[in-house]
Amino acid sequence: MYSFDNLIFEITRKCNMKCAHCLRGNAQNKNMSKEVMLQALRNVSCIHTVTFGGGEPTLNLDMIWYFIECCRMLDIEVGNFYIVTNGKAYHKELEDVCDALYNLCTDNEISGLTVSDDEFHREWQPNRKLFEKTRDRYLYGEDVYYSEIAKYGECEEIAKPYARFTDKTHKDGQFYGLINMGRASENGIGDRELRVYYPEVENNNYNGEISVNGEVYITYNGDYIATCDSSYARMNEFKFGTIYDKEKAFLKFANENAA
Repeated sequence: MYSFDNLIFEITRKCNMKCAHCLRGNAQNKNMSKEVMLQALRNVSCIHTVTFGGGEPTLNLDMIWYFIECCRMLDIEVGNFYIVTNGKAYHKELEDVCDALYNLCTDNEISGLTVSDDEFHREWQPNRKLFEKTRDRYLYGEDVYYSEIAKYGECEEIAKPYARFTDKTHKDGQFYGLINMGRASENGIGDRELRVYYPEVENNNYNGEISVNGEVYITYNGDYIATCDSSYARMNEFKFGTIYDKEKAFLKFANENAA
């Protein structure tokens, strides 16, 4: 059995925006299938944090519902969830899926829904307040949301003590903090090189469980990637296995630690 520290699912490569800074590159008409999701979760006992990304993850909420179904069917313990959306379109179903994830998770200390907050996305967020309401409920819990949110008016949004600051800043006509991949590279605004950290794997001979520490990114077609910050065009450079042979993918890392 396998336990994962941070498992990231690329549930779609579709997107409803075309941002100049996007590290992925051009969107693709590809969704993760139920077969891939089920196979990715086979022989998994625990996920400390599950992240749903893309693409724009709200364009394939059906796959998040199926993840929840699989975890219940396979008796997988999930600690926390995390979703990042560009905020362009709001679906009431997003609140429902967050409710279900929150109830599935056993920890929820760092569970959250985050709206990308930067100059590239903001003008496309007409329903931002609806997203923020849902985000705050799951980042900080019902009690914090209902006791704190009323203190801050719309014009004071930036003053929220629990606001997350963006790493995409604009100064003197230049952008900073953008990974030099995809459209950011094409448009000459990427200034940060990608760092790749392969997972650390521990093989527990006592109970036979394999612990995978660090982040593991699973593409829509089931490849294991060592970073969540690669363009689609370069992901194969960081591929270290597939969900169809977990032992082959992770055993080499376990052997390295044992040595």
